[in-house]
Amino acid sequence: MRLHHRLRDYLIPHRGNNYKPSFFSTASLVAIVAVVLVCEGAYLFHIKVILPNTSFLSAVLPGVLVSLVNVDRAEAGAREVRANGLLTEAARLAAEDMAEKGYFAHVSPSGEEPWVWLDLVGYRYSYAGQNLAVNFTDSLEVEEAWMSSPTHRANILKNEYTEVGIALAQGSYHDREATFVVQFFARPVQDALPSAPLPARELAALETPLVPTVLAAEIVLTSPNRLIESLILALLILVLGLLVLAVIVKIRIQHRSVITGGLTLIALILALFLFNGSTVTPVELPPQAASAVTALPSS
Repeated sequence: MRLHHRLRDYLIPHRGNNYKPSFFSTASLVAIVAVVLVCEGAYLFHIKVILPNTSFLSAVLPGVLVSLVNVDRAEAGAREVRANGLLTEAARLAAEDMAEKGYFAHVSPSGEEPWVWLDLVGYRYSYAGQNLAVNFTDSLEVEEAWMSSPTHRANILKNEYTEVGIALAQGSYHDREATFVVQFFARPVQDALPSAPLPARELAALETPLVPTVLAAEIVLTSPNRLIESLILALLILVLGLLVLAVIVKIRIQHRSVITGGLTLIALILALFLFNGSTVTPVELPPQAASAVTALPSS
């Protein structure tokens, strides 16, 4: 009951607190601002230090993107794709090649097409496609960027595909640090021609696909932009609601400190929105949003 009264005094204007909720007191406002700044600092540290300089994204993001792909495919009525070790290895080779040579395109500066990586790992396909992205800090934004591009969306939703492999690599692009992500979709020859003989190594990879287990926490951790936006929006709604309540409950009794404090918090929150928007690097797709789809089987 004591906690109930404290919360009431802190949040709700009434006669007992002279229609001046403690939420808008100087001490409370200082504490709220301090918490907001600490959260903002943690967010910036996460996207500027932890993600670019650790293997966290490489370890977790591929599984997250596979899950997001299958969500979009399910909504479109397409069959689920399973992660495949050979495709993942091909994606890793392609990503590392771009990272090492500093280019971002489906075709390398020396003229190598994306399918060379599938050939190198011994993956025989009847259909194959590749999606690329660079400069990102948020897994959801990568998937949304692909889904917003007609060619990349077609790649993601192509019902002929049965397998997927995704990998990342850190490198330099346009003279700045960048994270490259490569996504290969394919349908193996075995799926199209069940009687076709396959090498033992490839057959083992197809029969025991790497299916990552993705937790909700992993999706949150690879989507820091969405997390901070949700927290800031929740705080904005709370402050607006409490400020409106403080003003209308006793319209004849208005405390300047309450209104000033509330408006100050709102201004701070809006400034954070603008600041965070300016610090996030937008996801880049290849020129002309080419998806490099092929339907030609490998030899």
